[in-house]
Amino acid sequence: MSANEAARLIGCSGKHVRALCMRGELRGVKLGKCWHINRQALMEKLGLTEAGAMPHE
Repeated sequence: MSANEAARLIGCSGKHVRALCMRGELRGVKLGKCWHINRQALMEKLGLTEAGAMPHE
């Protein structure tokens, strides 16, 4: 998912999500100018398990 999609899910800015990725606090991959966030890593960061995960949109 994009940094902005991740930001909407956790209630912060896309800039904050990108900063988390740059500091290595959130797993993501930068392709060109865009960060792509691993959904499972985001759920783990939020402390959610598979059973408590948010449904896909």
